[in-house]
Amino acid sequence: CAQSFRPTSTYTLGIIGFNLIIGGTPTGILTYWIAPDNGGVPSATILASATTTATAISGVDANLTLTTSTQVTSGTLYWIGASSTAPQSGVNY
Repeated sequence: CAQSFRPTSTYTLGIIGFNLIIGGTPTGILTYWIAPDNGGVPSATILASATTTATAISGVDANLTLTTSTQVTSGTLYWIGASSTAPQSGVNY
């Protein structure tokens, strides 16, 4: 899944923060990533990413350090997304 965003200032991202609610008892590694826009969808080029386990961040405000800091430019469309190594299900998400 992914969500677009358009920064109103140019700055360097080093940490991404969010609150994630987990349903059930999912397993696997979660990868969060920042990508530029490619015609209204995320580009295959990942600018930066961070990984964690689902159980480590469930129901808490999480701050994940990106593997590489990346600059985002004011007015430019980017995407923040998440993927998992575990299969998706209607119970564990």
